[in-house]
Amino acid sequence: MSLSAAAAAELGYPTGSKKGMTMRRGALLFVTPVLLAAAIPAPAAPYAPKVGQRHPDFTLPDIATGKPASLSDFHGKKVLLIHFASW
Repeated sequence: MSLSAAAAAELGYPTGSKKGMTMRRGALLFVTPVLLAAAIPAPAAPYAPKVGQRHPDFTLPDIATGKPASLSDFHGKKVLLIHFASW
C-alpha cells in the first residue's frame, strides 16, 4: 500500500526529492536489463552421446589424491560417466 505525497507529508514521512526519484529510476533502469539477461538461458554446445560411441577424453583431479586422472587411463575397463548440471 502506498501513500500519496500529501498523505505522506501529513504523517511526517519524507516525500522524496527529485534527485532521489531520479536515482531510483536510474537504478531500476540498470537492474531490470541485468535481471532479464540473467533469466535467458545460454545456448549449450550440442552433444548427443550414442551407445558404443567413444566419449571425448578429459582430465580431472582424482578425488582421493588430487593427481590428474584422464578417461583414457581407464581404457579397457568399464566406466560409468554421470553428466549433470547444477542449474
